This record gives sequence, structure tokens and C-alpha cells, in this order.
Amino acid sequence: MVIETDDSGPWGADLWWLLFGADDLVAVAFPGGATDEQIVIDQLMALPGFDFEAMTRAMSSTDVAVFPVWRAA
Repeated sequence: MVIETDDSGPWGADLWWLLFGADDLVAVAFPGGATDEQIVIDQLMALPGFDFEAMTRAMSSTDVAVFPVWRAA
């Protein structure tokens, strides 16, 4: 799972959550600020090994960047 950021804010969706399937292809993608986003994020943050520091860096990023926040063991 990664958080992808870009420089389109504040007018565009400048933060995306990308969840990958077993085939390493994007299975789910949703923008920051999506309806009920916090419900999903709370569940994702509960995953063992979730990288809170990377999430914090992503949330404050205004650059085009990718922040890995979790990977299945």
C-alpha cells in the first residue's frame, strides 16, 4: 500500500491511497478527502507494520512522490 502525492492541490486531488492486490497491480484507489475516508484509514492504520511516519510525510507533501506505508509479509 502506498500514498501517492502530487502538486495539484489545493484545487485537485493531490493525495491518493493505492492498495495493491497479490499480483502487485492497483486493486483499490481513493483520493484523500473521499466520503468516509477516515473509516477506511482507521482500518488500514491498524495493520501490523503500518508506517505512520511515512503517512505523516505524505500528508504534508506538496510534491510528486510515492510513500510506501504498508506491505504484506
